[in-house]
Amino acid sequence: MSWYLAWENPFDTNDYGKYQYQERCYKIDKEDTISVMFTNYGLWTLEIKYSRGDRIVAQEVRMVKVEAPEYNIAYLSATLPAEIFLIKLWDITSEKCPTIVGLERVLFDYTALPKNVFPFPLATEEELNTAYKGFYSYSQRMVFYISMLYKMNPAAKFNFYLCDHQAFYTLAFMYSNRIPEKNFNVYLLSDGTGSYEGFNYVFGNHGGEKTYNAMKDTWILAKNMAFESGVQKWKKENFITCGSPYVSQTQKSESHMIELSNRLAYAYVITRENQNFNWILHNPALLDVGDKIHFPLTDSIQKIDFIVGIKSLEEHREELIRLLGLDYYVFKRSHSMGKKICMLFGSYPPAEVDIQYVDATVEKFGNDYDYYFKEHPRTVVNPEREKTIEERGIGFLDSKIPTEIYMMIDSDICLAGYLSSAFLSIGLLRNPTEQILSIWDRTDRKVKTSCLDFTAKTAMCIKDDSVNIYD
Repeated sequence: MSWYLAWENPFDTNDYGKYQYQERCYKIDKEDTISVMFTNYGLWTLEIKYSRGDRIVAQEVRMVKVEAPEYNIAYLSATLPAEIFLIKLWDITSEKCPTIVGLERVLFDYTALPKNVFPFPLATEEELNTAYKGFYSYSQRMVFYISMLYKMNPAAKFNFYLCDHQAFYTLAFMYSNRIPEKNFNVYLLSDGTGSYEGFNYVFGNHGGEKTYNAMKDTWILAKNMAFESGVQKWKKENFITCGSPYVSQTQKSESHMIELSNRLAYAYVITRENQNFNWILHNPALLDVGDKIHFPLTDSIQKIDFIVGIKSLEEHREELIRLLGLDYYVFKRSHSMGKKICMLFGSYPPAEVDIQYVDATVEKFGNDYDYYFKEHPRTVVNPEREKTIEERGIGFLDSKIPTEIYMMIDSDICLAGYLSSAFLSIGLLRNPTEQILSIWDRTDRKVKTSCLDFTAKTAMCIKDDSVNIYD
């Protein structure tokens, strides 16, 4: 007997597969009952072969529905959206509303997910655990999987969680599957400072209300086109009409900034034009182009109390340790030496100046601190670079663990580094004005002691045209 979830690409007959495949042999009598444990939700193919000795005497195929009345589906890029989702995970998940998750940055251990949380089933173990490439390789299978769940039960409800600069995925996931809007809600989760940059850049510098109306028309056209064509005619490139495909930060230019900002600004447009969309932000007040009449903050633009949320994760400490591979004693060395902890942020893309910055910071603040270096979460760790830093007596932190989680572990930790979205969360620190030691200025390559209120500094930089200072 074998059972699996089948996938077949409607556009490529060579792209097919059997996922979650399991096979068992049973010795049975006529009165025996066999129980099969299905490991995820979906329409399962159950192949049964009956044999006597070495000879197959009969066989059959059954289709088995494993369904729920409601689903949470998280397809999340970047780090901060995954953190926001992590805060919500235990509250939104239940037996009647299970959660299916796939992450671009491999924050979770998929073998240690909480109860009623499941990895995306139409992906291989390698794809799930390979950052970036693996995530985008199964996006088309995600479209098919959502269609499968909906066709099993057209009354099913869906709650989709997406990064706010990838709102265009709703065109493929929902509209091309012709799922009625009353059946789904979408939660666009903030990617940090970029959320405000995109809004303020596009609507502040590029036409205001006129730009908004043009974007609204584009969204409505794209949505209708996706719904009318349906999944059988789906082509990804046809639906990325709300912004250009991502371009590396190293290629950032004025034209690229408009493209990237457009995708971020569309989160605002789509949320205003669709009652079933919600935009979740640290601080919606930072969406500010000085025109409250044409750019109101509607009820669907919601503030998450991120500080309270991160602290609430302590209630799930044991599960968190397993889920994130989190070491609560990571700073044991510092405590045993009686030194203060300083976490140094690496930049993206990683650069040689990071090492110069580390040396300058240590020289400036001296031996009162025990230093730890944390690469940007997007960076693939280079062993040579890690060795170079560790030779300086500096600890090397797991880059996939968000900075805010380290701040939760030890609220006395001090921070130094490039301007980062992490500075939006300094409320986790016991005394932020003293614990923000320095920033690394890319323009003159100097370490600058910070005596600023970093919340105000962050807001100022977001509204500034020099938005490329952020990682």
